[in-house]
Amino acid sequence: MLNELLCLFSSYPTLKVLSERRPDVPIYVGDTSRPVFWYLEQSKVKLTNIKVTPFGVWQNVDESLRFMILMDGVHPEIDTCIIVDYKGHMILNTVDCTRPNGGRLPQNVDLMMSDFAGGASGFPISFQGGKYSSSWKAEFIKNERKKLLNYKATLVKSL
Repeated sequence: MLNELLCLFSSYPTLKVLSERRPDVPIYVGDTSRPVFWYLEQSKVKLTNIKVTPFGVWQNVDESLRFMILMDGVHPEIDTCIIVDYKGHMILNTVDCTRPNGGRLPQNVDLMMSDFAGGASGFPISFQGGKYSSSWKAEFIKNERKKLLNYKATLVKSL
């Protein structure tokens, strides 16, 4: 049921299939300064029940399920995260969110899901020549993984 109600990020081909099957499915998005579905009109995808939700306000689905969309402290115009409370179990999903809620995280989280990479681009793997040798890339990736792990460990300790 939750996957029918919440959509943090989807590709337009996926949204097209969804719109053909259930154009009225409720889709909740954060109230970012840049609309989440920037190219929806041009894409010809017809979704009729997109709900722009304010940050930091619980949205009740039923007596057992509620959720809250939180903004990203680094990219508040486009990135969000979500906390779900299901029967008292708190799930925090920070995938695609660099600094969830500006670093002010909810307490008593039971499960945190986070990104596992330091970014979406191909850097440095797609770069070649000059300093971008195989050994330089390996060392860079090793250091970036350490930084990411330390950041996530600090984040989890604050929960």
